[in-house]
Amino acid sequence: MEDKLNNTFKNPDSIHRGAPFWSWNNRLDTDQLIRQIDCLKAMGMGGFHIHPRTGLDTEYLSDEFFDKVKACRNHAEANDMLTWLYDEDRWPSGSAGGLVTQDERFRARHLLFIATPYAADEGHGPSEDYSSLAHRTGNGHWLASYEIHLVDGRLAAYRRLAEGEAAAEDALVRHAYLEVAEPSSWFNNQTYVDTLNQEAMERFIEVTHERYYREVGESFGKSIPAIFTDEPQFSHKQSLPRAESQEDVTLPWTEDLPETFAKTYGGNILDTLPEIFWELPDGAASVWRYRYHDHVCERFTRAFSDTLGDWCRIHGIALTGHLMAEHSLQSQTKALGESMRGYRSFQIPGIDVLLDRCEEEFPTAKQAQSAAHQYGCSGVLSELYGVTNWDFDFPGHKRQGDWQAALGVTYRVHHLSHVSLAGEAKRDYPASINYQSPWHKEYPVVEDHFARVNVMLSSGRPKVRIGVIHPIESYWLCSGPINQTEDERAERESNFLDLLQWLLYGFLDFDFISESLLPNQANTPKHGGFAVGEMEYDVVLVPGLRTIRSTTLARLEAFSEAGGTVIFAGEIPTLVDAMPSDAPANLAQKSLCVSYNASRITSALESFREVGLLDRKGVQIQSCLHQLRQDEKGQTLFICNTDPNRFDGDLALAGRFDDRTYTLLPTTELTLSLKGEWRLDLLDTSNGETTALAANYRNGQTLLPCAMEKHGHLLLSMTPGRREQGASIAPRLMQELGRLRGPVPITLSEPNVLLLDFCTYSIDGQDWQSQVPVLDMDPLLHEKFGMPLVGGEMAQPWADCEPVSHVATVRLRFTIESRVAVAAPRLALENRAGTEILFDGQPVNQTVTGYFTDEAIETVALPDFEAGQHTIELVIDYNRKTSIEWCYLLGDFGVEVRGDRAVITEAVHELAFGDWTGQDLPFYAGNVTYHCTLPMGGDGLSLRIKHFAGPVVTLTRNGATEPLAFAPHRAELGQVEAGDAVDLTVFGNRANAFGQVHSVDAVPWWGPGSWRTTGDEWADEYQLFPMGLLTAPILETRAP
Repeated sequence: MEDKLNNTFKNPDSIHRGAPFWSWNNRLDTDQLIRQIDCLKAMGMGGFHIHPRTGLDTEYLSDEFFDKVKACRNHAEANDMLTWLYDEDRWPSGSAGGLVTQDERFRARHLLFIATPYAADEGHGPSEDYSSLAHRTGNGHWLASYEIHLVDGRLAAYRRLAEGEAAAEDALVRHAYLEVAEPSSWFNNQTYVDTLNQEAMERFIEVTHERYYREVGESFGKSIPAIFTDEPQFSHKQSLPRAESQEDVTLPWTEDLPETFAKTYGGNILDTLPEIFWELPDGAASVWRYRYHDHVCERFTRAFSDTLGDWCRIHGIALTGHLMAEHSLQSQTKALGESMRGYRSFQIPGIDVLLDRCEEEFPTAKQAQSAAHQYGCSGVLSELYGVTNWDFDFPGHKRQGDWQAALGVTYRVHHLSHVSLAGEAKRDYPASINYQSPWHKEYPVVEDHFARVNVMLSSGRPKVRIGVIHPIESYWLCSGPINQTEDERAERESNFLDLLQWLLYGFLDFDFISESLLPNQANTPKHGGFAVGEMEYDVVLVPGLRTIRSTTLARLEAFSEAGGTVIFAGEIPTLVDAMPSDAPANLAQKSLCVSYNASRITSALESFREVGLLDRKGVQIQSCLHQLRQDEKGQTLFICNTDPNRFDGDLALAGRFDDRTYTLLPTTELTLSLKGEWRLDLLDTSNGETTALAANYRNGQTLLPCAMEKHGHLLLSMTPGRREQGASIAPRLMQELGRLRGPVPITLSEPNVLLLDFCTYSIDGQDWQSQVPVLDMDPLLHEKFGMPLVGGEMAQPWADCEPVSHVATVRLRFTIESRVAVAAPRLALENRAGTEILFDGQPVNQTVTGYFTDEAIETVALPDFEAGQHTIELVIDYNRKTSIEWCYLLGDFGVEVRGDRAVITEAVHELAFGDWTGQDLPFYAGNVTYHCTLPMGGDGLSLRIKHFAGPVVTLTRNGATEPLAFAPHRAELGQVEAGDAVDLTVFGNRANAFGQVHSVDAVPWWGPGSWRTTGDEWADEYQLFPMGLLTAPILETRAP
């Protein structure tokens, strides 16, 4: 590497470091914000995204709000950090927290298609959903009525009726209305915006972007690199469940859609509207359905992406962020039309990866990466780690980040760093990647890795030889009644996902080609390839399409005639622009045609492969992804393993031999195969060092023996030439010498915790009521007193300007059982100032002694108490903004949990190896240090942590600490003596103190609703998350 790049690799700058969503979710305090910026800096972050979220109590876009923005921008600049902006109050972007849609002209619209006319007062009322899901509102005006004739569920005939005209008696009748969205608490009692209306989006820019430009515009393109837009969408398309269905269905619409449609296509879409909903006879395709999907997508892209992107370009700031529902053909058809088209005006295209998903999100990442390649963007941004919960560990952070890096992500936006955990904020998709997590000081081991990966994957240009026509437009054609089209939908969706996995896991990297973008991406090929913007492909794959654009077909014909390789896989298009044509078949006759399966497609593309990763039998590994980049001096290769269990199969060297136990780490030896002869250098992302590697060479290929652990990776610098002498990264055979024995003494980093999450209660001095979950109290009180329900979808505090008045005096009583005397206990609670505390009926001095986990959860001292039963009573001055939350008893004691009962026991001073929640630390939320001694001595020994539950483990010996963050979780000990001390610290998380400890089974969505499950999904008995060193650490040496 050249010196400048090498120095940046060792010491990455802020642009290559993560910038988390920093959730502004309370009454903003400048000192608190500055403290947290310093914390994020210490965690290895390069900046932050200012992201207003649920709980914000400082008026959005007010002078006070911008005072905080500028203070944070100034402090970030002083610390070489970047301030990234966010264009909305919560999400989706466009309404400016309801400030835009106070003007009803700009409110979201949809077409309602129904069986019977509705009265003006009909409707379903307001929505609390944050997406743009449309429903009948009853506030619309009539557009058209239709006489429909179905034969075998197909649209045999139809006609548009004149207003008031009666239909034939044997016909179905359907009516179309244009409706406006109703106010929703999520949009602060306004609505989402009409994203098909350019004037509405210009108003959004006037309210939001122009205000930011006036306040901090001098930093645009400098310390403020970009503004993030989040989940823009249109009113979601719906399909009839069955052809004869009477259910309402909706389509995205706006006032002038028929006019612009007519100007584009020369026909009135209202005349042919039934073809959007019903299938035509004999499997015929509807060109009007196709044109509707295309036109709505174009209206959305022009109004939203182009309008925002043009403004950002002119004002010297990058537009970044992500669109709604990018991951599947169905989801993007419903919410966007097409994802790739929406990226055309993004300076930094972005994606959203929620949950710990991988293969399901390959389309999301590959679409954005393809657009970034073709438009010459600096990289792809990802909002990642969202909805992964408190217990998501460092290996998970690395695995999810690695596969996205392989697919083009160089800008990391961690979801989420909470300013506060007060009230509902603590249930806003944790974990908080901030000071509230006990592992936050260890996070540089994650962030330094990705910063160095980003340095290398932002250098040079991508080397991608394969282009694939995106199949979205064929999917549009099968959007008729679900019972008639579900098989085709599923097949096209499956083919789409299968192709991604076949190519990506087969080390056949590719870019998607968007047919809608292609006409404006024409470029003169420099090397005889298929030019698409900044990219040039040696082969184009046409993957099972029903329709293809005439503009695409013309480009492919010219490419083929010039000697280029075109491959048709599976279905050959029979339509051009959704109309019957033999032209695709004529081109296919002159091209290579293969079946739609993995072996045929990958074999057809074999000559275009640059990289392979083979097991000992010469078979391609099917769990690794890669990215290859090139510059004038050579290439850079990044490979990562997506399999959390490494590889199955070939374990011949594992087991017992000669009465000694051996373990091969990693599981199997692999061979990296590279086209061409290269000198290879290993780039170590843990420390920025570079190591020259030895390689083998055969038949014009470079062969590198290597290993790939679970969540493992390789980052290699490649320069032309040979190097046969150097270091090796082949796997090592290890011999187990013994295991550490427990129990061992331990130290806790925080007081132990008794969770107070059930209470009895009394309202306004009335009789005490039976025990209920504490989190049921707010819904109960709001329903009783007729107040809007609280929760993750509530209107923002800043938008609630009505005076707050007393509603009720609420008394909560917690009963504590203890087998031992407890000295110096503390109570941690929220809303201390509005609460009177009594212990065993006596008032408590409420002087604040500190906080627990978050500054909003203050602690007060309680009196010492003896063994027996005790009570804590809270007397709360309750108003509509009060949140009743769990409380915590803190102290030097143990807690035994049996079912739904928790009892205080003797303090915990030692642990056996195993889950610590069953060893009187069920709700403990901090770190535990195990003080171990080595059972034997020797030279060249290592210690491996096989099974643990916690974000990360560190090992401390002789005053030096190293993280065992990633597999194989081994530390080299060198020369040791029997009895030497080794401290192993398992860092905790907040899952058992703040998580879903009453939700049964795996929760599919770790969102605000997962704390208040009901029925079979709820258990009074505690459902705890395992924690600790689950098995004994293993002492090892290299096998002879």
